[in-house]
Amino acid sequence: LTIDEVSSIFEIVCARVSEVSSSCEHLFITKDKFRSIPDDYTTNFMLKSLRITNAINTTYEFLKNHGLTEGPPVPSMNIPDDNNDHITLKHMILFETVQGSQHLLYNLTFISGCYNPSIATFRNQLLLACRSHGNLHGPISLAWLTSSLQIDTTKAQYGIGPGLTESNEVDGEDYRLFDPQDDRLLISYTFYPNRLIAQMRVAELGLVFDDSGEEGLHVLNEFHLIPVSNSTSFGNGDEEEAYMKRHQKNWCPLRYGNRTLVVAYINPMVVVSFTPQVPGSTSGRAVYSDVPPGPAPSLPDLPWHFGELRGGTSAHLVGTHTYLAFFHSKWTLPGSRLISYFFGAYTFHSEPPFALTSISRFPIAHRELYDGEWSHYKNYVDYIVFPMSYAILPTNKPCDSESEHHKHCHSHHIHEYARFDPNTCDVHCRKETTLLLSIGVQDKHGWLVKINLAELLDSLVPVGNNSEKS
Repeated sequence: LTIDEVSSIFEIVCARVSEVSSSCEHLFITKDKFRSIPDDYTTNFMLKSLRITNAINTTYEFLKNHGLTEGPPVPSMNIPDDNNDHITLKHMILFETVQGSQHLLYNLTFISGCYNPSIATFRNQLLLACRSHGNLHGPISLAWLTSSLQIDTTKAQYGIGPGLTESNEVDGEDYRLFDPQDDRLLISYTFYPNRLIAQMRVAELGLVFDDSGEEGLHVLNEFHLIPVSNSTSFGNGDEEEAYMKRHQKNWCPLRYGNRTLVVAYINPMVVVSFTPQVPGSTSGRAVYSDVPPGPAPSLPDLPWHFGELRGGTSAHLVGTHTYLAFFHSKWTLPGSRLISYFFGAYTFHSEPPFALTSISRFPIAHRELYDGEWSHYKNYVDYIVFPMSYAILPTNKPCDSESEHHKHCHSHHIHEYARFDPNTCDVHCRKETTLLLSIGVQDKHGWLVKINLAELLDSLVPVGNNSEKS
């Protein structure tokens, strides 16, 4: 065993009491801890699942001399593969173990009847957006949340969609709130011209006050956008009509300077721009990206082995040069007959071509999200777990009574002057920073979960030419 191997993301060792000892105990090494493995079944299951060929021989003295401390024992994974629920549970224990803690995701808050919820910090408070029923063309519902992540009943709830505003187009699914400003924010969503074709669109929502001073959210500008990619990957402008008929779903927005871009593909990393539909036109207009220099190179050896990388949350800057987002995938667990949805995180560089810099090696999981009744696709999907959005929560600092925004600093509001600044956030700041992630489950309900920024970034594996995360 070498020091480099000790400092690897994880390893399985057979630790002896001393150099001359003939017997050893299997241990799981993660970060700066070693954890005992309870039985041979769990050892073999972990070796196979982690793609480790053999356990490394060492001694307890070597581990302790190199700063490793003893953590809690690894839970037994000796669960029979006699049904899908047992197979899922066994893998949830594995995923929780390799992510370092069962509680990497913590403070889970259930939101009933909220299809694929999205959140954003807007006017110093969390705003929630989702579909409130199961139709593809579900009008958007919006509500404010308290600091305990409950619906704020002291403030108005809004509906935007057919019959609720002048627009009859802001309806679809997978609403993603992003780029909140003082009095408006953007929202991307999937629109269905018919049941076979999906298109990505963006609208601008603005805060409008009526004659009585009551505030309401209304559509300021319906862009009717159909984003398209760099022409080297997707053809040329003459193919506009054909492109309009393509299925485009789960493209993920981000703000680059004062522009709205979207992540169309993760590997190869393709970030594209788009422009509004011509006013008065009844169809979208395909406009090719002017983001140079085109797609980043494809990375053939990513450490993720749980299905094709697909879209998920919006991306936010978490460092001077780094965007962070979450993706989803679909995969069938070994021994199962059903597809499961999983999710992980990835980072990419903040400048074109937005090269992928790190990614999760294993699904980010919490067994509570993979429990209970299977999805409505009972014949081929058991659990649908889909990351929709995340907000970076400010640190909890006291309200400044002299601030002009003091009126917004109530117990259920987020304090504006404690906002996260990616350009100044150092290692200590990341340890103190919490992300609030919104997740859609089973195409029926939503969850809000918390995750520590530093722990999340530490769990990612550098890829490509990146030897460290920025």
